[in-house]
This record gives sequence, C-alpha cells and structure tokens, in this order.
Amino acid sequence: MHNSHETLSDSVQTGLGVYYFLVMLMNLGFAYYCSRQRNKTGAAVWAVVAGVFFIHSVAYFLGAAWVLPIGVRHAVDNAMNAVSYFVLSVLGFILFLRFRRTLTEPGVAWGVLNAVLLFGGWGMTDPNFQKILGKEDNVPIVMLIFAVGFCTWLGMRKAVVNDERLDKGEPPLEKLEDDKVLVWPDLVYTELIAMVICTVGLLIWSIFLKAPLEQPASTSRIPNPSKAPWYFLGLQEMLVYFDPWMAGVVLPSMIIVGLIAMPYIDYNQKGNGYFTFAQRKFAVSMFLFGFLVLWVTLIVLGTFLRGPNWNFFGPFEAWDPHKTVPLNNVNLSEYFWL
Repeated sequence: MHNSHETLSDSVQTGLGVYYFLVMLMNLGFAYYCSRQRNKTGAAVWAVVAGVFFIHSVAYFLGAAWVLPIGVRHAVDNAMNAVSYFVLSVLGFILFLRFRRTLTEPGVAWGVLNAVLLFGGWGMTDPNFQKILGKEDNVPIVMLIFAVGFCTWLGMRKAVVNDERLDKGEPPLEKLEDDKVLVWPDLVYTELIAMVICTVGLLIWSIFLKAPLEQPASTSRIPNPSKAPWYFLGLQEMLVYFDPWMAGVVLPSMIIVGLIAMPYIDYNQKGNGYFTFAQRKFAVSMFLFGFLVLWVTLIVLGTFLRGPNWNFFGPFEAWDPHKTVPLNNVNLSEYFWL
C-alpha cells in the first residue's frame, strides 16, 4: 500500500481504522490464547501481526489515505476470468483435502484468515470493490462466506483429530462425550438467550443498514444486471454455459438424485456418529465438492463478479454497461466431432 493521487473519504478511512483496530484485538486475543497454551513462539508471532494491523489502524485514523497499488488491481483483474476462477476453486479444494492436516492447524487457519482480512481491507480502498461488497444485498453474503469457511474448517479439524486418534487405536472424541443435557432448563435457557441476542443483532442491523427496497417491478424498467435471489445464482450462472433445460432441470435433478443415492453408493458403516475423513473419503469429498465448488463458488461468482449484461468483471473493475465481450462459447461436441 502507498499514497496515491486517489483520495479516500473521511468515512471510509474511519471505517478502515475501526476495522483494522478490531482485527488487531482479535490477534491480541489469539496471542493470549497461545501464551496460555505455553506456545511462546506463536504468541510472539501473533503479537507482531497485531502490531501490523495497529499501524494500519493508526494510519487511517490519521488520514494517511493508503490505497492498494493500481498495478496490483489491474493484475488481479487481468488474471481473473470465469475459467480461471473455477479452475482455481477446484485446485484450492483439492489442495485443501490433500493438505488438510496442515491447513486445519489452528495457527495455519488463523494465518489464512488474517491474510483474507488484510487483503479485504486493502481492497476496500478501491471504489469498485467497496461498492460491490458494501451493497446492502451483498453484506449478508459476505458474512455467509466467512460462516461457511469456519464451519468447513471446524468439521475438517474434528475429522483430522479423530483420524489421528483412530490411527493410535483410541476412540473418537465424540465417544468420550457422554454428558447429557436436560431440555428444561438447560436447552430452553440457551435457546432463549440465543433468541434475544439474535433479535438485538437484527434490530441494530436494521438501524444501520438500509433495506435494499426498489421500485415496483415493471417491464419498462428492468435492472441491469437482473439477478435471481442469491441462493439461485448458482443455477443462473449455469444458464450461461448450458441449455436452459440442462441448467434448470437436468443438472439440478442429478444433484438431488445424487445426494439421495450417496448412502447407497458409499454404504460404509464407519464414520457414523463422529467426524472422520479417512473412513469416508468418497462421501465427504463428493458432498464437499458439490456444496463448496459447484454451489458456493458459483453463488460468489454470480453475486460479486457478474455485472451488467451478465458479463464477468474483475473484483476491481468498474461495472461498465457498455462492455463488449466476444461470444466464444463452444459446444462440447465440437471438441470431438469437428
């Protein structure tokens, strides 16, 4: 990051200052956790990382107006397209499964999270990136991405730990947890507290984030791009590449039938009631590939990278409705018969 002729508004700089300050507090908390675990090296590393975020926070509070270099933004936009995006998603998924023992280590996973948060803060200095991520419709999607990442990491981490225990002849962790909780009052009180917290959170959200209400639908005023609800953007993305019958009927039906047939294809009785990957490689890999690669990544693509006329735009590229892209789709049969 460096000073540039581009300017940042006071509200953006204040927001980034608060953002980096909160990330600093997160790293200080993790450094304290490492110190409690007698991990002095880890505590020192994350204390230094907290210092880096603190420097960013102070810089933006003082109006330094640091922005992401324009060359980096252009490089990302030039390297990013629909094909490279999907290929990188598949490669990332394969690498995650291959190196799951390393990547699910708390320190490594925390480092990946910090890298994402750091790049996200830098990206918010770009007006185009800031506009698409700050759109009211897209804020919940950003939160869902982090939630999916956390749940995926947690499940795989528990699977890795159980696999290591099973290799040693020890039972999985779930077999050691025999504590029972009464519905009343333990569970009901927990649900009541969770309900109150969620209600307060939604009230605060509704005050500070306006509802994205638009004008009544009209055939004479069609939004560009016209997007389906976020949970259907995966199907809308497939319509770019396949016939509507294939994308809207055949492929979704195959996904549903495949999920139904999975227990009959992989009828292994191991792995019931506890997390594991080694004992259920096929089932876990297929479910994760179908959900993360063939659904979540397509939703992210349709939400953040599809702009006017459903053209692909880089994360730092302006959504120009006059952008022209050559139609280079080729039928699969043409690779074999022509």
